[in-house]
Amino acid sequence: MKKKFSVSSLRIRLFVVIVVSFLFSLLIYFFLSQISNKYVYSVYMSQDRIDARNEENFAEFREYVQEHKLKVSDTKDVSGWVRGRRHIYLAVYDGMDILYEFGVYANEPVYSQNHAAMDSVYTSVPGEPTYQYILDPSDTMQVAFADGSYTVTIIDFSEEFILRLSKTAALLLSLVLFLLIVLSYAGRISTRISKLAKEVKQIETRDINAPVTVSGKDELAELGRDIDSMRREIINRLEREQEVWRA
Repeated sequence: MKKKFSVSSLRIRLFVVIVVSFLFSLLIYFFLSQISNKYVYSVYMSQDRIDARNEENFAEFREYVQEHKLKVSDTKDVSGWVRGRRHIYLAVYDGMDILYEFGVYANEPVYSQNHAAMDSVYTSVPGEPTYQYILDPSDTMQVAFADGSYTVTIIDFSEEFILRLSKTAALLLSLVLFLLIVLSYAGRISTRISKLAKEVKQIETRDINAPVTVSGKDELAELGRDIDSMRREIINRLEREQEVWRA
């Protein structure tokens, strides 16, 4: 007669643990992502922080231009400064004419960090659309090059790097949490199996009266009860044999 295991078998429990740990880890990921987004957009992207970063970037660029006595045509040297700052977009204007641009989104429409101060006008004409941009004043300053003073726009997109980094960290943390929960449950099962194997070995080689640990309502518990039942049956048989020999 086949034994019927209860609904809370090892297989079902393992499935439930995997599903619950996955959902919990997913919840943790979204929670951490929301926290990082809130920090970036409410603190890191506050106008005071934006202005401070812009001032620092312009001060470093002006010092770089003056130290190397650069002209606007020295695009290689200017690009060297931009390459050292992967989150920077830089453009140089002579009036309304753009002389140089390089950095993040250099070949795409560029938006200021302060989106409320940016205006874009779409003109429906045959061919490519044209855009007109009004940058925030903190993104634009006059910089004295060796061949004259030009309008320079520096836009800092470092918030995108921080967002990607925070999402990656949240994903890794959620994955580690998921693995820890699943492996912890699997470790408990493995511990029970090892303990049961040691008890069977002790009964086989040392002491048939050694107890067998039986706990739970899964396959391992059922196996433990079967082993303990066999152990008791052997003991009873040996006792009956001894009584026969004594008789």
